[in-house]
Amino acid sequence: MDIVAVHTFLAELMGKYRVAIDYEGILETQYRSFLRSDATIIDIGAHEGRHTKVFLEVAPAGQILAVEPLPDKAQILRSTLGPSVRLFQGALGEKEGRAKFVWAQGTPEESGFKERHYNDPQNARPTEIEVEVTTLDQLSRDLRRCDFVKIDVEGAELTALRGGAGFLDRLRPIVSVEFGRPAYSVYGHEASDLFHFAKSRRYTLHDIFLNPVSDLETWMAICDRATWDYFMVPDEQSADSLLPSAETSRPSLSLLDRIRRRLA
Repeated sequence: MDIVAVHTFLAELMGKYRVAIDYEGILETQYRSFLRSDATIIDIGAHEGRHTKVFLEVAPAGQILAVEPLPDKAQILRSTLGPSVRLFQGALGEKEGRAKFVWAQGTPEESGFKERHYNDPQNARPTEIEVEVTTLDQLSRDLRRCDFVKIDVEGAELTALRGGAGFLDRLRPIVSVEFGRPAYSVYGHEASDLFHFAKSRRYTLHDIFLNPVSDLETWMAICDRATWDYFMVPDEQSADSLLPSAETSRPSLSLLDRIRRRLA
């Protein structure tokens, strides 16, 4: 499959034809396919629990850890999920302590350590608060296994990952990471930084359809093209081993061609 062609077509669907693609739903479909009922999962940037609730359903005999810095969202998680989820009210960084955090009151899903390029800047209403910060290494210190990590922290994904380098080396979870230029650029990151970090920890980046991105040229061609959601898979695993029916979760070029002809 030509992964660049797939992402180019998806970008065309969203741009030229204004087609809305539910990437959160696609992400859920993928992790549902490989998570076991006893999985240990960390949800970093849990917000109101959109994915945390699914993790509880998919892994009822497992262990779920959630990280959420916004006080009101953390309270929602406590009231809706109760003691079944271990909640850390704070943010993840490269060192422990306390830090300023920008709460976008009108668009709280865009909150983070720094002001980002907001999708709706007139309504974002960014306000500084202070939050507790720990590292992924410290958060996971008592874990003996971890199967999956979801990270969506509005540009600070690499910061969280770097604070969990030891954790990644020790427990080798699959990681889904949101990585989009409007957010990561305000931290001084480049698109290539995630690729190089993954390689340094013996991980291979995959797109949201679990197609491997084995070289930097391909990564630079698809990053920010159509989606901001990616997987990091340990080099000792393969995406096909995760998904016995992986091809059903990947758009074929023939299918994309049929869609293009119908829209033309």
